[in-house]
Amino acid sequence: MENSHGLSTQRFRQVLEALPCAYIYGEILVNGHGDAEDYCVLEVNHSFSVITSTTRDKVIGKRIAGLFSLASVKDDIAVFAGVALTGDPVEKEFLSPHFGIHFRVFCFAPQEGYFVAMLTDLSREKKLEGRLEFIRQFGNSTSDEFFVVDSMGRFVLANSVVAERLGTTQRSIPGHFLSELNPMAESEWWDTLWKSLLKRGSLQFESDHRGKNGDVYPVELSIDLMEFNGRNYAAFVAKNVSRRRILSKAMRQDRKFAELAASMAGYLVWMIDSTQVFRPLLGGVSNLTAGPVNEVFFTLLHRDDREELLKAISLEPEGTRDLRMKTDRGFVYHRFKWSPVEDNCIVGICYPLSGAGLSGMGSHSNVMDAICMMTESMDDRLSKLENVLAQNNTASAVRMVRAITSDFSNITGKVSFPEKMRFDAYLSDNAGMLKQLCKQSISVYVDASVRAVGICDSSLLENSIVRLLLVLQNTGLITAVSIGSCTDASTAGVSVTVSGRDGIQAALERSFIPVKGQVPGLASVYAMVRYGGGQVSYETMDEKVEFVLSFPRAAVDDDAAFILIAMPDGVDAARSSAALRNAGYSVAVENSFSEILRRAGEEAAGILVLSASMPDFSLDEIRNSVSDMSLIQIGGEQNGTSTQYLPDGFRTRDLVACVNEIAATAGKLQAEGLQDENLWREPRRTPPL
Repeated sequence: MENSHGLSTQRFRQVLEALPCAYIYGEILVNGHGDAEDYCVLEVNHSFSVITSTTRDKVIGKRIAGLFSLASVKDDIAVFAGVALTGDPVEKEFLSPHFGIHFRVFCFAPQEGYFVAMLTDLSREKKLEGRLEFIRQFGNSTSDEFFVVDSMGRFVLANSVVAERLGTTQRSIPGHFLSELNPMAESEWWDTLWKSLLKRGSLQFESDHRGKNGDVYPVELSIDLMEFNGRNYAAFVAKNVSRRRILSKAMRQDRKFAELAASMAGYLVWMIDSTQVFRPLLGGVSNLTAGPVNEVFFTLLHRDDREELLKAISLEPEGTRDLRMKTDRGFVYHRFKWSPVEDNCIVGICYPLSGAGLSGMGSHSNVMDAICMMTESMDDRLSKLENVLAQNNTASAVRMVRAITSDFSNITGKVSFPEKMRFDAYLSDNAGMLKQLCKQSISVYVDASVRAVGICDSSLLENSIVRLLLVLQNTGLITAVSIGSCTDASTAGVSVTVSGRDGIQAALERSFIPVKGQVPGLASVYAMVRYGGGQVSYETMDEKVEFVLSFPRAAVDDDAAFILIAMPDGVDAARSSAALRNAGYSVAVENSFSEILRRAGEEAAGILVLSASMPDFSLDEIRNSVSDMSLIQIGGEQNGTSTQYLPDGFRTRDLVACVNEIAATAGKLQAEGLQDENLWREPRRTPPL
């Protein structure tokens, strides 16, 4: 029996020694009145020595009140004595000032007057709780969403921002799934994301989150893989980028406007980095891209100026040069400015100089100077004519008018009003003449295959092309000329492309405004075309130069017009035509009696609006000749019951009402707006030069 008790005692001690918590067995000491005044430690285990760093011999058998100090020495005695004398167990947490350790104590009485205390070290837990609270406060201090999820996409913790988005509290977040916040985080998407995170360690991308009200907003996600207690977690930081997207869109819009403004003004802001790569920063042509400076940037310059800019940039860290640069109007002088920045990079800007080169269009350009000189000369001639008329010298005045008219034609090419003309038909009719204008050593090729119809004075076009060819062959460097019709969405005209020997560009620059006595220069061609409502574009391609004389493209088929208008007053004819076109009719203005008869014979037109004031027109003859057409007479004496009549000074709405009545009565349908492609059934021939 004694052996069995001894074996049990030995086993009990082995269990006590193996406990991870500290074990204390003590006795309460009382005074003569039976009041507890101290306690004595009778036994401790090995964990007590490990946790407190105190050996057994320092505590066993010792009166050590206040050793742990749950609150005070008196409080220690009260707790242990209360347990030992009453038998009621106690469990509480406290910080021992003697050991500097947080303990959880569980105390009970094995018998009256004695107590057993089991002490667990809470220091690590308290530190983790402190760190967790710090992390929680840190997460709540940011306006971004901060949260941690496990491998299944379940929330482990999150800050107050996430709790607000989900409509819950921070303590209630664990157990919620990420899919409640991110609509894309379904099982398949999450599996792919988790595998990618395990492989790469961190991810960053943009996605969308959804609030408790169903509002979806864009976020930028930064995800990092973290490990804790042998398990992997994903730490998320989600930044709301709604305002950034709005700002980015506004900045892109502003840059787009800046690009457009810079391009319209001809400005180009550029950079050359340390690897000699050219990068356009703002402005320039739309197809300008980054690339090697020799292949992209320097090719925009005139080849005679490329070497100069290359040397200047390499030798001068900061400088300015005026050089020729290619534009959609040809080579134009630009001012180049550049300056070095960090990392051996150079930034610069180039912009066109006013009136420089063949395409100078500014108020101080060569073209405007030429026009001013022509205008001054004409004003002087007109002043002399005014003096002659004041002296009643009719014969001299007539001679001067004829001379001025001739000079006016020579200067501007303007001898009549613009009309619709077929540029391809003009080139076809005058191909022989154009070839004869050039020397036999120059090969001339005329291409009239492109149908091009525009609004142009035929005499002006003839004078412009003739002068242009004379100037070109006068350089002595031309070997071939190609003349062709051309058209685009808004213009139509003639292109003249010349090939020749080196130096064409410089020769044309010199002949822009020639000295007195030479062949008229290119300035006169520019002036004539601009005077006629057109424009000249100019482009050089190494040993080739192309001029395009473009005019407004014609938009309505006159030959197929349903209504003809014959009025001597151009203003009345224009407003009548506009009103009828707005009403849906196809209209043509025709003041030629023979042309009216031709149209009537072809039965294309159905209504003729004729003014009684037309010279050389007989109303009776017109009625008999166009009996198949309905006639609206404007002004004069009304004659004939079958003729609609409107007085002089009529309102356009009355004219439209008459046309509507005739069209309805005759059963004719209103003409639909005709397309640009079919302007004439047959080519209209242009009189040869």
